[in-house]
Amino acid sequence: YAGPAVAESRPHTPLRDRRGYQGMPSVSPIIIESLRVRMERVARRMAIEMARTIPLAEGVGGSSAFGSEVLAACREGVGTLLSLWAESRPPSYSELQQLSRMGGRMANTGVPLDAILRAYRVAALVIWQHVIEVVRNHPEIEAQSVLTAVGPLFDYLDAISVAVSTSYLETRERTRREQDRQYDQFFAEVLGGTADQEMVARAASGGTVLDFPYWVLVS
Repeated sequence: YAGPAVAESRPHTPLRDRRGYQGMPSVSPIIIESLRVRMERVARRMAIEMARTIPLAEGVGGSSAFGSEVLAACREGVGTLLSLWAESRPPSYSELQQLSRMGGRMANTGVPLDAILRAYRVAALVIWQHVIEVVRNHPEIEAQSVLTAVGPLFDYLDAISVAVSTSYLETRERTRREQDRQYDQFFAEVLGGTADQEMVARAASGGTVLDFPYWVLVS
């Protein structure tokens, strides 16, 4: 008699349970190696398509820094996918945290969240097109191996979408709280007559003349 059953503590996983990860055949080594060899080309194509999909806000401007950041994210994403395929596993929490950084950085640029998620779907399509090309050039690849590649790819996309959305919304909320704090401080200084000359100049540029001190009137 082994005693009463004890509930096993399991770490939170960002993906739904997919029994196929361990039960399905491995992704064809031909598909994996082909993507590994063409990783730079595929990442650059992904970066171009993603940059075209994301409507850049004023001040972002499609600069070389923005393009380099997108390309670096694409390289990282392709590298992670190669690991997932080779090891037949879903992405880890730390990997998703790394890949969600772009969502957080773009939260304050004016780019809507749905546009960012659409860009990630475009990136997944680039990978899918690469798989199709490899299969077309290598008819010896079994159909089951293709299906094994597709499942983790779309699970990967789902997991990234959740991570990016979370990072985006958390960043927006932190920014909103900071703006509220700054507004409160601004009005406290205006009412107390302690606003500095820079603040007075900014208010004047917006058409508001600050004449100190202000008095709070309670009726």
